[in-house]
Amino acid sequence: MSVADPGDTIPLLTSMHDWVATLLAGRNEPVTLVKRIAFLLAGLVRADNGIPHHIARSAHALLRNQPGAPRPRVASVDRRVARTLDDARLDPDRLLRLVAPRAIHALLADRVATHEAHAREHGIPATRKTASAAGAGADRRRTRRHLRDGHDGPHGRWRAVRVILDETSIDNRLHAIVAGIAWQGLVIPVAVRTWRQNVPLAEGAWRGAIADVLREVHAALPSTLCPHVTVVADRAYGSAFVFDYVKGFGWSFVVRLQSQTRVMLPDSTVVRVRDLVRKPGDRWHAPGAPWDVATTTTDTDGVPLVATFKTHGWRPTHVVATWPRDQEEPLLLLTSDRPDAEALDTYARRWGIERTFLAWKSRSWGVERTGVTCAARLGRLLTLHVIATWWVLATAAAATPAILERIAGRRRRRPTAEGSPGATPRRPWRPREAMDGLVRIGRMILKAADARTSTPPRRWALADWDAPCWSDQCLAAVASPP
Repeated sequence: MSVADPGDTIPLLTSMHDWVATLLAGRNEPVTLVKRIAFLLAGLVRADNGIPHHIARSAHALLRNQPGAPRPRVASVDRRVARTLDDARLDPDRLLRLVAPRAIHALLADRVATHEAHAREHGIPATRKTASAAGAGADRRRTRRHLRDGHDGPHGRWRAVRVILDETSIDNRLHAIVAGIAWQGLVIPVAVRTWRQNVPLAEGAWRGAIADVLREVHAALPSTLCPHVTVVADRAYGSAFVFDYVKGFGWSFVVRLQSQTRVMLPDSTVVRVRDLVRKPGDRWHAPGAPWDVATTTTDTDGVPLVATFKTHGWRPTHVVATWPRDQEEPLLLLTSDRPDAEALDTYARRWGIERTFLAWKSRSWGVERTGVTCAARLGRLLTLHVIATWWVLATAAAATPAILERIAGRRRRRPTAEGSPGATPRRPWRPREAMDGLVRIGRMILKAADARTSTPPRRWALADWDAPCWSDQCLAAVASPP
């Protein structure tokens, strides 16, 4: 799987089979399973939605004009799809654990290169192997410390990967916890755990699911990036358990706190975090804090002066508490990193997972309309959606530079002159591509191509990891024509 795959002059089904075989290479999986997964994925990326029958029809259309291939009826393909969804080997806790490492390494190749350049800039060996080859004991010790806790000056504080943790439900049929990597206003899914909605879980099952998805993300990431990860989550995950588990990986943490969470202030006073800001426009400052948002400071020994999680034992943390004037409630964040304005920007990227859920459930594939009632089968269908998302985003990434160039070159209507009598203010022109989203753009490219004879190009090494969301990039292209 190369960094950038040009358009193949071979059918989509063949390209998909080769890709799946690469992801599962060395896993001792039977050839028949590879063929079934590739068949369903090829149908899914081109289907109008995620309904199994529509996947079957889309996959059936790919079989036409295939040399030497039989031409089964649609009903036969329907049964093949149903049998595959009955296969427990497609469970998300099994299949994603096998295929995610190679796929995520390819998607993060550009980020790994950025890490190596950043490490050289700050005079730090990028990997253990580099330090060992140098034969310098001091460098080896420094590298081990850097990989262990991720804090070694500016390079140690650099955050290469933002892992978003959240959960969603599909009607009253399925509940899922998803962990993925933020990229351009979306989240690239990596690990998933599912169970039937509205069914009581066993004691500790929810915590176990959180631990499982975070552990799988850790296993899928390139080792050089592991010390530079920030986990971002909503208020449901503002607990001592999640905080301790994330810290165990050496990762940083930004999570929204519930308003009743208790905070110990620098003078040892214990208050609700909600009481730090009382009205819109308020921002909380610790005494002597140099930042322009809520923060904490440390004493001369480096001991944090603010702590949270009173019930489970105080944990030294930082708190960001601010109440934007246009919001109905304050934003209360806990972070293990420096509590500056970057914490607010990091938390804002959590919204990307909602866009990914929207693409799965309604806007693109419509998994909520599938009619599949069995939670196990629906979980396996979600596994296919995760893997298909990787392929679709790689397809969209190969096309986005040309799309942005095309948007910038379009003729746009002139804005209404200020002070013109009777003039009605015009809304800023918003290109259609800004409303489509990257998942939908990738799917449209795949549907427009003749998949029986060729495969659209893909870019596996995703770029511009610090770029804003796709719609903002489109608006920026409008504002700055060539």
